[in-house]
Amino acid sequence: RAAGRTREAARGFAEAHELLLGLGRGDTETAGTLLNNWGLAMLDLGQPREAERVFRRAVTIASADGSEASVSPMLLTNLARPLMDLARYREAADLADRAAALASDAGYTVVYNQGLLLRASAYRMLGDLARASALLDEFAERARRDLPPGHMAHDILVIDRGRLAAAAGDTNAAAAAFDQAVRALDRPDDERRLGLQRALLARARLRLETDQGAAAVADTERLVQLVRASSDGTAMNYNLGRAWLVRGRALAAAGRPGDARSPLESARRHLEATVGADHPDTREAEAALATLAGR
Repeated sequence: RAAGRTREAARGFAEAHELLLGLGRGDTETAGTLLNNWGLAMLDLGQPREAERVFRRAVTIASADGSEASVSPMLLTNLARPLMDLARYREAADLADRAAALASDAGYTVVYNQGLLLRASAYRMLGDLARASALLDEFAERARRDLPPGHMAHDILVIDRGRLAAAAGDTNAAAAAFDQAVRALDRPDDERRLGLQRALLARARLRLETDQGAAAVADTERLVQLVRASSDGTAMNYNLGRAWLVRGRALAAAGRPGDARSPLESARRHLEATVGADHPDTREAEAALATLAGR
């Protein structure tokens, strides 16, 4: 997983977990650690529902007394991540806030810092832009103090500031932020691959909203290539579903409806399988297909 070979990592974690179960060690601390790492791999592979299941199993193992007091705040933070993908923003925010309180009380600075961006995203999606902005400001201050200048977290902060600006209606500031992030993350190494995907997806969506269909098409072509390169071609993938969705919408906006149908159909298949028919992204794909059909 650390080397970016996520598909192999997920298979390895699954096999290791089966072995632990066979040895009667499925409820041990070792199993909990394995499940946490497996859940992160499943998130990278665009499987948020499976990731939630794996993380919850790890939480059950860690909460022997039935409370969260003995659960690692990092594990709780990680559990909030698939909830964000599943559009369960209130659950994600509440869980991440509880994890932050535990991390703060225990002096786990790294865990607390990592949760700040997640919490900011949750509150932005809930419409609480003031709280989201305050959390981003707190992260920025801590990042300047605790992280080296070239650390990727600084670039992720730029993306999230751009998303906040877009949510507030400042499209010029959002565009500048996304351009800056794409330039910084567009490097030939796997470490920044997921960050670049995040930046391209955000910029493509903004370009759609500001009637720049052709520019969005260029971003989505690159985005789909990046996601497919890291995907298991035999499995449904939320990340790929989002990429196909924005590509199909971009092609339609650029006046290429004939080219848009196949990406949108792929998006619908991937999204229904990974986040469900009622997810906002799935409904967006359905609406785009209906528009193409003239309904």
